[in-house]
Amino acid sequence: MIMRNGCALWFLLCVTVASAQQGQPAVTVPQLVRVSNTFHPANGLPAAPVESVTFSIYSNEHDGTPLWQETQNVSIDADGRYNAVLGATLNEGLPVDVFRSGEPRWLGVLFNRPGETEQPRAQLVSVPYALKASDAETLGGLPATAYLRVPDATAPGTASTGTAQSSTSENAKSKPHAITGTPHTNSVVKFTDSSGDIGNSIITD
Repeated sequence: MIMRNGCALWFLLCVTVASAQQGQPAVTVPQLVRVSNTFHPANGLPAAPVESVTFSIYSNEHDGTPLWQETQNVSIDADGRYNAVLGATLNEGLPVDVFRSGEPRWLGVLFNRPGETEQPRAQLVSVPYALKASDAETLGGLPATAYLRVPDATAPGTASTGTAQSSTSENAKSKPHAITGTPHTNSVVKFTDSSGDIGNSIITD
């Protein structure tokens, strides 16, 4: 909440939570900002039930050219209170680029009727900057589907690389040789060569 001339100015970002369930696409963060405030005309008369108002976002508290603007009609109650959603009249909503520099941003409000001037600008604080979180759904602006993971050479069913084949070949060479031979009954056997073959010795039982 920001206090301006005794009036409370609230900003609330409308955000939906992306589904965490596997297989369901993430929900895009709505690029909308809710504004609640009061309006009392400069001529002292009551505000109309519906008033035209222009919202502007600046990089400075005073002067400067708006980075973004939107004009919409808002409903005002008998006490001058109104609610508006920035970006509601635009297909693209409130552009994320407005907040990407990380610099302070200021909101100006001008009711479009004779004798009115832009109200003192209010600095936008943490919640609207959450619009930048929508960029977390991409990597460098590209969706996850634009990237292909490099297969893990150790994963089951993965084709072996040349290095892995070479290692497998070496393992095959070092595999123990099967013991062969047909020694006679009651004969104590012995190894007959370095490959592990066996045969009869001169010792018998």
